[in-house]
Amino acid sequence: MPHKDKANRTAYYKEYRTKNKARINKYHKEYSAAHRSKTIQYNKQYRAANRDKLAEKELMNKYGINQAKYDTILESQGGVCAICEKPPKDNKKLGVDHSHQTKQIRGLLCDKCNTAIGKLQDNPELLRKAANYLEVNWNITEIVVARGSRVKARLNREKT
Repeated sequence: MPHKDKANRTAYYKEYRTKNKARINKYHKEYSAAHRSKTIQYNKQYRAANRDKLAEKELMNKYGINQAKYDTILESQGGVCAICEKPPKDNKKLGVDHSHQTKQIRGLLCDKCNTAIGKLQDNPELLRKAANYLEVNWNITEIVVARGSRVKARLNREKT
């Protein structure tokens, strides 16, 4: 081995990988294609054995935080979603809600709440309109099934 001390060896391999990135990627792609089932099996085993490590790496890559920072945010929210205040279901983690423009983290949300604000384009005005719509404008008092499988709803407008 040309570099016996670890610092020189690490620097050498880093430089090698940088200079030969296309060649290395091509080799990995060809190997994966030729050994597809072996690669899939290895990846499954690796993900199962390194679930926490991969989750922390994803937090760092996507949001710039580590597991300790995530845990601090979760604790400050009482372990529940910042909107619906329900704990995550089925041992799932709460998702990191962030601004797509500034990349700043706003809090941790369950899948339903995160999807809801995403569908409303993270727009507070649309969220207020949706809340107003649900609270004030419409009150469904009776649902009548008519003409086979078609559903008609009788709406009763009440202003409070």
